[in-house]
Amino acid sequence: MVGGAHPTWLPCAPRQEFHETFSRQYLEYLDRGHGACVLKQRELAEIVAESLRSHDGLRYHLGDFVVMPNHVHLLVCLLGETEIEPQCASWKRYTATRINRLAGRRGRFWQEESFDHLVRSPEQFDALRRYIAENPLAARLREGEYLPCSRP
Repeated sequence: MVGGAHPTWLPCAPRQEFHETFSRQYLEYLDRGHGACVLKQRELAEIVAESLRSHDGLRYHLGDFVVMPNHVHLLVCLLGETEIEPQCASWKRYTATRINRLAGRRGRFWQEESFDHLVRSPEQFDALRRYIAENPLAARLREGEYLPCSRP
């Protein structure tokens, strides 16, 4: 959970309600387009896409993804000993270095933590695919302001 905001002291039902509310509000915040939104620049968004594709089939199977102006959504199935936190750190380190260099920026590019979910059913998988596909429309982005990738 982002920012350690998961109140483990709450009973199960209120904890689940908190998680759902926090998740929805966090995603809505991202979609409002706060920050520099440098990933609206196709060249910079392509760096992220290239990084995601770089170990597809080796460390993970890459599913659908979308590079939004200030964040990324993706579905990935980890392979072997690959763990989500080190893999995300690798993507972030590589893309931040290249994007900052090209954009003439310095300092932190990505948030330190990631917001990940374990997919537990085919229905949840389908719902996440729809969410990824529809996210640019929900954020009122025009074609060219985001970079989509759908898998069959």
